[in-house]
Amino acid sequence: MQAPDVLILGAGAAGIRAAMTSCALGASVTVIDRVPPGSGGASFSNPNAWGIQALCGKERTPEAMRAFHEEILDAGLGCCDARLAQILVEESGPRLEDLLHYGVRFKRDETGRPIRAKGCFSSIPRAFLAESTDNLREAFGSVVRKLSSRMVHAIPVELILRDGRCCGCWILGTDGEILPVRARSTILCLGGGAGAFDPCLCPPNQFGEGLVMAEQAGAVLTNLEFIQFMLALKRDRAVHFLPVQALGQSKRLRNERGDEVLARFFRNASQRDRAIEQRKSHYPFSCRDRSYRIDLAVALKGRAGHPPIWAPGPNGGDATATVCHAAHALNGGLRIDENGATTLPGLFAAGEAAAGPHGADRLGGCMMTATQVFGHRAGEAAARGARRLRSLPEPSGAPEVARYRSVRSPGEEIEDLIPRARRQMMHHLGIIRDVGGLTSFREKARAHEKDLLEIGWSSPEDLPSFLQARSLVRLGQMIGKHALERTASLGPHFRLKRMDASRLPAV
Repeated sequence: MQAPDVLILGAGAAGIRAAMTSCALGASVTVIDRVPPGSGGASFSNPNAWGIQALCGKERTPEAMRAFHEEILDAGLGCCDARLAQILVEESGPRLEDLLHYGVRFKRDETGRPIRAKGCFSSIPRAFLAESTDNLREAFGSVVRKLSSRMVHAIPVELILRDGRCCGCWILGTDGEILPVRARSTILCLGGGAGAFDPCLCPPNQFGEGLVMAEQAGAVLTNLEFIQFMLALKRDRAVHFLPVQALGQSKRLRNERGDEVLARFFRNASQRDRAIEQRKSHYPFSCRDRSYRIDLAVALKGRAGHPPIWAPGPNGGDATATVCHAAHALNGGLRIDENGATTLPGLFAAGEAAAGPHGADRLGGCMMTATQVFGHRAGEAAARGARRLRSLPEPSGAPEVARYRSVRSPGEEIEDLIPRARRQMMHHLGIIRDVGGLTSFREKARAHEKDLLEIGWSSPEDLPSFLQARSLVRLGQMIGKHALERTASLGPHFRLKRMDASRLPAV
């Protein structure tokens, strides 16, 4: 395969945006994903479409921009890059106008004005709401069809390194052969890793492959301990968002005997009601306010083997469901600069794979803003950087994964390991974390990886499952390491100490 100027891994909203910008600058571009552009990843998997925070037109006043920036920093709780947040604010409007030009439609009221909503952790209604997922797929798909880039259906395996620089990626093609794709610049847009948890509210095969590849290559990651966990409803195998606006309705959240679960977690009704109102302002769990005790009630009941029940409302309509937490997205990822460049020369990142514009908590709708703002910036910087690189070295040797090729068939061993590891991720790296559990999980993850490498893979048909399982167990180790280092509770990282345990209510 001819070496492109820019290789983009992932064809979600960030990858497509990066491809558009690189192509517009005259760079030769190859986009690689396991699914067709616009059909996979978190960008196009949400049946309710998505929202995007932006300031447009006359809204772009110094006061409005300052308020937007301050909200991002406040939500980040001291853990986001203020410069990257400022860029996101300043360029949010132009990037939203680009989306309108591509054909993305946003919801409007009866007068034709765009409907604006408050994102999670935000007090200002500045988020635009996409009309539908079908329209998003159609609009981005139309953009892709007009690009001069080459689209390749393949699975990214491992980054190619030469002399401390990323020079492309090894891929598993549809013919089962592992091939090198050399490139002067590589942009990683493979999303996050919330699918490594069970249950999850994102594509269930999103195991952080890009993050694991980049970490293995030596790139720096940050804020991995900050994961969005949502209150969720489970009916059979289906998982849905719990409607937090209904939390205050009598006996919706109850135990198997029909008693209200929250009664034992608050001293009086006024404290409970205040916590419920705070919880309604954000879907993700956070210990930033007293509403964290609502989530603790759910988590502790679940750990005791008696998960709460979500009962039908006063008007009926919805069926009884089990209440739990489900992973939704990562707030951390690869550390990037203002141009989307990672700490590994030649490698850029955008979208959920990139950290910095967000911190511990994240304004709802700002992830989509980040896909467009930093997808554009990464595409531009990668294209310009490719022009400055005169020669492109050949890869030396074979990818690491080739070492684990085995003569025996792995059978169902890997397929059995994946669900077990995902459940352990949720149990030990969910909303309740403690030193003992994190340490225990670290040992389990290491044992899983040792078993996995001993199992290996024997044919190209086995390799995709092997790669997913390897990403899963390594991502778990990476998140566990960051969680152990974060000793204080902050945002979605709730660190339970021994003294705290004695203060928790009995379940």
